[in-house]
Amino acid sequence: MCLLYHWTGALYPCIAVHTINNSIALGGVLHWTWQAPLLIVGSTLAALAICWLIARRLDDEHLRRHSRSVGAQAGRVS
Repeated sequence: MCLLYHWTGALYPCIAVHTINNSIALGGVLHWTWQAPLLIVGSTLAALAICWLIARRLDDEHLRRHSRSVGAQAGRVS
């Protein structure tokens, strides 16, 4: 299994908490009422979606590289 899953698994909650904190701070500074919960949900979902896409992209590249090296080793005669 790729190490990336373990790394991003620990990172997702940190990113979610950080976006919630930033959303609360921005909503407070702008004196938002009903907009603040929308900002919290929207920014958290957007940040996690971007992280998921990056992790998926990096994992695809890792798997392609790994499959090439395994295929090359399998064809080798010892």
